[in-house]
Amino acid sequence: AQVRLVLGSGRTLVRHATTAVGYGGSSDRRVHFGLGDEGQVERLEITWPGGRRQVLEDVPVDQVLVVREEAVTKPSF
Repeated sequence: AQVRLVLGSGRTLVRHATTAVGYGGSSDRRVHFGLGDEGQVERLEITWPGGRRQVLEDVPVDQVLVVREEAVTKPSF
């Protein structure tokens, strides 16, 4: 997944979350951003591997935030 932070100062930070690094390897699923003196994240945009986009707004800093991909609901006919 690609994780993009848009800060109030106009800065944009981008990280990629992956669970595999090479054959038989794995990596930490957490994504860490060092924000310095920033007090709040204006917008957090996640583009999931399947292409779906999820946006969170006005996210407080200094926390561990758990975000899960929203479930797809299929219409019932």
